[in-house]
Amino acid sequence: MLSKKFRIFFNVACWIGFVITIVMMIKGADLLLKPVLGLETFPLGTMVAWLGFVFLAMACYPLKQHKYTWLTNLSKMAIINAFAWGVLSYLLAGNWNFTFDGSAIGFRGSDEAFTWFVRYSSFTLSFPVVVSVISFITNMILRTRTNL
Repeated sequence: MLSKKFRIFFNVACWIGFVITIVMMIKGADLLLKPVLGLETFPLGTMVAWLGFVFLAMACYPLKQHKYTWLTNLSKMAIINAFAWGVLSYLLAGNWNFTFDGSAIGFRGSDEAFTWFVRYSSFTLSFPVVVSVISFITNMILRTRTNL
């Protein structure tokens, strides 16, 4: 079991990482277009967004074990989903730029795939936050019950 200080440090580091990715996505448009490791088809913006999803999911992971293991399991699923986001988005777009031109034959890269990409990205962003809020509310209810 990891120490409480390490878990708090890790959580704060993840929140800082998430905020940095948000700032980069807002301010660093030119930088985000640069290729990662010289791969023209893999822009830095893809890596930054992917890391942002992972940082958010890891930051929302509960600091202490929850009485209800299903909430901890949901948090773990949110982290796994965040790690899978890039690969699944690639499968939808057919490229690492995540561009959908609508002229694709079949599903991959089509307008319908773009709709699924937006839905999946929204889910990946909101899922850990919703689980974290439910966990917080559950903890508050349990805390008030034990104080009665």
